[in-house]
Parts: sequence; C-alpha cells; structure tokens
Amino acid sequence: MQRVTLQGECLSAFSKNCAGNYIKLLFAENGSTDISLVPQGQRPVMRTYTIRKHIPEENSIEVDFVRHDTEQGDHSYAAKWAKQASLGDKISLLGPGEIKDLNHDADWFFMVADMTALPSLATKIQSYQLTLRDTPLFKLSIKRIYSHYLRLKILKCYG
Repeated sequence: MQRVTLQGECLSAFSKNCAGNYIKLLFAENGSTDISLVPQGQRPVMRTYTIRKHIPEENSIEVDFVRHDTEQGDHSYAAKWAKQASLGDKISLLGPGEIKDLNHDADWFFMVADMTALPSLATKIQSYQLTLRDTPLFKLSIKRIYSHYLRLKILKCYG
C-alpha cells in the first residue's frame, strides 16, 4: 500500500468530514496526467479512490494506492502513476463524491474489504463509535502495508 498526500487550493472547498468520500483521478489515454492531451469531445480516463484523510488547514487529502503488478494495461493507470510519482508531480481530479453513511442505529455490521477497499472500510470503522460489544476482526496477509509516502500538488480540481 502506498499513501500519497495531494495538496492544492481547490481542496479548500472540500467539506471537513470528506474522509471516506471518493475522488476520481484523471489521465490521458497514454497514462499521462496531462489531460490537455485528451482529444476534444473525449473523456479522460478516470480512476476512483477513497479520501483516507482530509487535512483542511493544509488544503490536502491523503489517498492510499494498492501497489500491485502494473502489467495489466489500462487497469493500472493510477497505481503505475503513484509508483512513479515524485514530489512536485501534478494530477487533476474530480470530486469529492459522497458515499452512503452507515446506519448507526443498526445492531451489528458485517464489513468485508480487499486491499483496494481498506481505506474506505477504515474510515467507516473510525466513524462508528465502538462499544464493548463490538469486535472488529482483521486479517491482513501482508507484513508491511504502507511502503511509501508522497506529498504531491494537485494540478486542477473539477466538479
């Protein structure tokens, strides 16, 4: 897993409780983050990610990427970008989009997530006030979850 911090003035418009919501990262067909390369009338390639943490005083958000094999063609735009990203790189995004909140009156929850859904699950669990009767169970089959942290600038927000 790789955590990337995105920072930009457009994030000042994000609500303070947007952790758990999603953003869409935008790419040109060749995998570039320069969406001016997208032909007129064509939509950029979009990849959806969960906002893991919002830091309003810094106009920044944290996003987690699963670092998996990037030999999967168009399914790897964002993972490949995150793996190669360096300080000062820029990317455009849409969002945030809201996800449905938990029913906090429910007697119990059963939540399951693979590695790509862990950021969303973690924010849901953190939003729920656990009591003594709650028993969160986690099974992680990897030893080191976060291997890299990056801080990047957002080129432009849309939406």
